[in-house]
Amino acid sequence: MNHVPPIVNRLEPIQTLQACVDMATPQVSIIIPNWNGKDVLHACLNSASELDYPNYGIVVVDNGSTDGSQNIIRRDFPHVHLIENEQNLGYGEGQNIGIRFAMRGEAKYVFILNNDITLDRNALKKLVAAFENDASIGIAGPVLYHADRPTVVQAAGAKMSWGTGRPHYLKWRGVDGASGKTMQVDYAGMFLASTALFKRIGCFDPAFFAYWEDVDLCERAKKAGYKIVCVCTAKVWHKEAYTGRRALGLRTYYHTRNRFWIEKRYASPRERLLFYLFFFLGAIWFDSMWFLFFDKNVEAFKALLKGASDGLIQNG
Repeated sequence: MNHVPPIVNRLEPIQTLQACVDMATPQVSIIIPNWNGKDVLHACLNSASELDYPNYGIVVVDNGSTDGSQNIIRRDFPHVHLIENEQNLGYGEGQNIGIRFAMRGEAKYVFILNNDITLDRNALKKLVAAFENDASIGIAGPVLYHADRPTVVQAAGAKMSWGTGRPHYLKWRGVDGASGKTMQVDYAGMFLASTALFKRIGCFDPAFFAYWEDVDLCERAKKAGYKIVCVCTAKVWHKEAYTGRRALGLRTYYHTRNRFWIEKRYASPRERLLFYLFFFLGAIWFDSMWFLFFDKNVEAFKALLKGASDGLIQNG
């Protein structure tokens, strides 16, 4: 859990992006894991560098990219702090390395993001304001909009359906007019959280490697008494499944295996039974037919079967 891999870059203090910092404004560290994401990094880091907030820094944790992502960051974004892992340690552990780096500094909050995100200039300011106005919040997520349909809500947080093992992504129609409002949700995939939260409940569980680690963290936060909310006026745009589409076999394996792990950890016995019935009598057959006859992807089919098998056998 506490293993820190070799880091190639020096660990200097995070640079803030504004010359004049209001010391009364909480410091935020934006953490962005990256794995071969050069095609989306520019848009993400450009938007992250132009936020209307006076006291923040950006940390990119590169998970052994081979596409030259690191050079792009050094050349075009010298204000971004780059941490280079020698191999791909997964999304959760990539975030953990950034979170632990932020916790060694003065950051009060960390903003957990993907590399396929672009942000509204006011997003961070509105998320911090929600925290500062409600001490019971542990995690606050923005509203995600589709990158290719920028006015259409992709998710305003999610509620879990434990009987199916699937999240129900909320798409509240009134989100654009919800000035100052927050909605309580089960989990948020990209979010602002306080460093105090991570000190209390720990970071992401690296055993997940990728997928469902955010649900696990939010469940632990709720058990510790924190609220999970969506801040309806904070906007980001998401290029959905950018990484997953390029590694469908890996995505299918981890998504399937970790779904079983989450059910074992948090679902009631009745909910878990319903999930097993739903998965083995319906979902696995539908997905198998899709992979074999529509995608014609035998590797994804094999990954589905192995993910289900490991999910049943392993405890996570």
